[in-house]
Amino acid sequence: MQELAFAESILQMALAHASRVGARRIARLHVAIGQLSALVLDLIQSHWDNISRGSPAEGARLDFRQELTRLLCLACDRLYMPRGRDLACPACHSTRFKVISGHESRVEAIDIEPDEAFRTAFAVAENARPLPATRAAAAVSRRRAKATRRH
Repeated sequence: MQELAFAESILQMALAHASRVGARRIARLHVAIGQLSALVLDLIQSHWDNISRGSPAEGARLDFRQELTRLLCLACDRLYMPRGRDLACPACHSTRFKVISGHESRVEAIDIEPDEAFRTAFAVAENARPLPATRAAAAVSRRRAKATRRH
């Protein structure tokens, strides 16, 4: 059940991002999943395929990267990566630890395809001269600076 909630969450995040930047389509999401998160990747993908249908994210690929578990031993202050299911510190064998990484899951990047209006606006902005309003504002700023220096 948590896989559905996670898929819904990343879909909302991706759609909000796509809307903000003027994307036509979401092509791919890069997702880090912690080893300790207990999320099942196949279930996330299955839910994603169902809930993204009909949206700009339909057909987007989910690329998963596993976030390794790192623990800090509270007895000897050693930072370590557990082996298998044994979470005990390899130095002092204590089972008192703090999880440093490996429990979180997050979207690391979203690949989009911008819509045509965004591409046109960007191309115009790249080749455009300063707008008259911008030049006028700069002239006003220069006049204010001169007036300030006189007083």
